[in-house]
Amino acid sequence: MSTITSAVFLSYASEDSEAAASIAAALKSAGIEVWLDRSELRGGDAWDRSIREQIRDCAVFMPIISANAHARIEGYFRLEWKLAIDRSHRMAPDQPFLLPVVIDGTRRNDSRIPDRFRELQWTHLPAGETTASFIDRVRALLSPQAPRSSAAFAAVPGLVAHRPQISGRRVPWLVAAAATVALVATAGYVAWTRVHKNNDAGQQGAATPGQSTATAVASIPEKSVAVLPFADLSEKHDQEYFADGVAEELIDRLARATGLKVIARTSSFSFKGRNEDARSIAAQLGVAHLLEGSVRKSETTFRITVQLIHAIDGIMIWSQTYDRSFGDILRVQSEVAAAVAQELNVALGAEGPDGASRGGTANSAAYDAYLRGMQVASLASQSRDENAQQLAAYDRAIELDPNYALAHMARARTLTAIAMFNKTVERDQFRHEALEAAKHAVELAPSLGESHATLAIVYAFGLLDFRSAAPEFDRALSLAPGNARVQRLYAEYSIAIGRFESALTAARRNVELDPQNANAHVTLGRALTVLRRYAEALQEFDAARTLNPTSDFIQGHICGTLVRAGQFEQARALADSKSMSTVNQHFCLVGAYHGLGRQADAERELAALQKEMGDAGAFNYAATYAEWGDREAALRWLKTADRLRSSALQSLRSNQSFDALRLTPEYREIEARLGFPPL
Repeated sequence: MSTITSAVFLSYASEDSEAAASIAAALKSAGIEVWLDRSELRGGDAWDRSIREQIRDCAVFMPIISANAHARIEGYFRLEWKLAIDRSHRMAPDQPFLLPVVIDGTRRNDSRIPDRFRELQWTHLPAGETTASFIDRVRALLSPQAPRSSAAFAAVPGLVAHRPQISGRRVPWLVAAAATVALVATAGYVAWTRVHKNNDAGQQGAATPGQSTATAVASIPEKSVAVLPFADLSEKHDQEYFADGVAEELIDRLARATGLKVIARTSSFSFKGRNEDARSIAAQLGVAHLLEGSVRKSETTFRITVQLIHAIDGIMIWSQTYDRSFGDILRVQSEVAAAVAQELNVALGAEGPDGASRGGTANSAAYDAYLRGMQVASLASQSRDENAQQLAAYDRAIELDPNYALAHMARARTLTAIAMFNKTVERDQFRHEALEAAKHAVELAPSLGESHATLAIVYAFGLLDFRSAAPEFDRALSLAPGNARVQRLYAEYSIAIGRFESALTAARRNVELDPQNANAHVTLGRALTVLRRYAEALQEFDAARTLNPTSDFIQGHICGTLVRAGQFEQARALADSKSMSTVNQHFCLVGAYHGLGRQADAERELAALQKEMGDAGAFNYAATYAEWGDREAALRWLKTADRLRSSALQSLRSNQSFDALRLTPEYREIEARLGFPPL
């Protein structure tokens, strides 16, 4: 049997030979023995025998991971990788051996990279450029005096053993993240829930417009983190919903820390499937740290591997692998959150070991059903069938655990959304059920800010009872000030009730917490619009359009703001560009033609709109006639909207079109029924 040497075996795709040679030269200049086939296998050497011997005898196996490796569906390096992985399975769990190095923006969720490598922390050496500290750490690792333990290995940033332990290192940064699926209130002719789901699903995750990487890095607060989507390493790769659920739960738990910048789910998950390096992601999200990981789930067990990375230099702060039975999933999530918080000196909110005291469940089957419902909720289409699937999943979770507050919250949000698309009798039934579910969630988890926010949106945007929503929003903000969804909902609520400066503050905070979410920029744009700051509003809507170029909803907001700003020709050109739906085109042209003095054309567009929408557009017809000075027609259509309890009535107080009607008895009567709190 050969004796293990202190050599490092470098394995790479031939397209990466230059980067591999650079790494090898740096290691060799430091006196470290390096094996790579280009320089060591010459003449009559039998490739297979030599390679097998060297992989068997080396101290560290260093696979070079890159887009080139991804592109090669076969190659000698893949055989080398398999041989090294096979050897690693015969080694003691605390024996360091595999040292993956990534030389470009390849992400951990790349399915063509072996699962074994994806379970470990990667060392980032862009284009193969090494640093003196990296060389020193590799030399220390290979030293005969170095302890061959996982703790020693994990203490080397970028190097992770099979089962790394928590390092004793402390850093001054705090960590948190917050995101869950939101039900967002907006104004306009389209039912707000469906529009916002479409916007969330359609985002491409581009950098926030106007924000350069250098500027972003310079302004990043130290107390910040983003939880990236976890990779699904299950054998059949059919557990993405479970991997997403684990990441989301960690986001929610970490978000309960105080004094942190928390990145929401929509922004963090916008990088799923994209090969971008840690520094780029951190700059776009405005964070100093990234938490990433992987999940491997079987029928009864799972393995979760997590790594906390200092994003600016790619150095790992902490890493851990958990192998448990499936029934322990909730306890493990609590352990991970607590470990990360302890490592970064963050105080989390009080919580039981299974998360039940914060709205969770100790029932793994109920948790699984809830995650399946949330997966459907993240889809863009939100068809009637998909709404039914969500309710079935949440009902199943509640059947398994009647005290599962998060499932009751999700059920309330779904019912409120469904109510927007049904006839009056059915809508009232759904609203009543949503209210009961939301109230029950608050009873079960009174210290959970999201439960109060859910009840608030049912009151305000489901039942159009804004007065009852006020104390619930107050409670939600006091309990979860770092929750992006709470901030956005409160901004929308503040717009509706006419507290525009409060709306602006909350909307700006929402963009900070969820910078890659088009909806966050839309909400900020709306807050600026009601404050008549049209130029700034258009900038935010343009930022939203950059993130979601195909959104008809965003185009409608841009057109409406152009009309408000007196840019009638630009609004007309936008409508003529055919970049909006037919309904939105009619709306846009009604305002544009009226502003241009082409009243006959405006009336023709309004007639076409009324033919297409019927009474469903009553609120918007009222606003149009109010703009035209036709008080009688405006009040007639406003009464129709009130009779139908149109969801668009949430914009009654904030829509400046009605300024000329606000002193009329008819208007005051309708506003009083909506229960707006005093300004």
